Amino acid sequence: MLQRAEQCRSRLQAYCCDWLPEKGCSEDDYDLREDILSSEEWVGVKEVIKVLKPLLRYTKLIERRDVGLQDWIPIADTLITHFYECSQRFNSMADGNPIYEWLHICCETAWDKLNSYYGLIDKSPAYYTAVAMDPTLKHSWFEQRWTESPKREWVSEAKAAVDEQWKRWEKEWEKQPHAVIIPALQASGQAPVSQHGRQDDDADKFDENEHKRISYTSNSNANMFAQYCIGDAIEEFKLKDWKEYEKKQPLLVQFALDHSLPITTSECERSFSSAKFTLNPLRSCMKSDLFEALETLRAWFLQDHQERGSSDAEKKQMEELEAISKIFESESAA
Repeated sequence: MLQRAEQCRSRLQAYCCDWLPEKGCSEDDYDLREDILSSEEWVGVKEVIKVLKPLLRYTKLIERRDVGLQDWIPIADTLITHFYECSQRFNSMADGNPIYEWLHICCETAWDKLNSYYGLIDKSPAYYTAVAMDPTLKHSWFEQRWTESPKREWVSEAKAAVDEQWKRWEKEWEKQPHAVIIPALQASGQAPVSQHGRQDDDADKFDENEHKRISYTSNSNANMFAQYCIGDAIEEFKLKDWKEYEKKQPLLVQFALDHSLPITTSECERSFSSAKFTLNPLRSCMKSDLFEALETLRAWFLQDHQERGSSDAEKKQMEELEAISKIFESESAA
């Protein structure tokens, strides 16, 4: 709304200036000419738009399919820094100016509110764990972003919270180990093997590797978790890349997916919004199976259309870069 008002500034000013009270109106009636903003007030409007723009961007960001719990702390940390810097800037520009004093108070209030929400993450270690178990972040995010006081002291607390979460999760897993490991092994194409080395599904089946089967020592789950955390963050890690870890560390993979798997409620909201166009009064007798099929096809089509659009844009950009490079080569040769 503020952006639209700033774009229509001249029209709004002209409308307020040209407004005339109706005949018979008393002096106590509302006068629209009092709503005319001064140049300083319009500068304040621009500043408000600039301050609120990151909120709009991150609100749109968290609605995406590839965003999960591990994005909450980085986003909140960025917004807190943003409002703190804006508060300090407006405070230095105030100097008796009521507009900048008001902006300073607003940013200070927003900063305090974000800090109160930020402090609540200590009550749930899942936020710290989601960041640590994201291969693109790990503990490196805390170490690189929390370098100044008092955040520097938070790094050890965050690591301790993640370790404690792992210990609690591991104890729960030990109570029902096969409920977690067997699905993970089946997903990677491996059949569950019994303690005696024979397959559980068919004890009479001939095992051609039985004569050379031995026991292999492996690192404990605690060591695997520690090695994973101290390792370097992996750039451009994809969800499907967990398959490589799953072969040797199924428990670690299950723990990571339980905390850092991207989830969103926006898909449900999008489905409800599109459903009203499918199930309209002209299709009130449509059966549920056909309705479900139509919504599924719609979702697949939109996803494919979006992927094709991004690939076409990248292809067009590469063609433009190649054309520009050829022009430079021809000019340098001449």
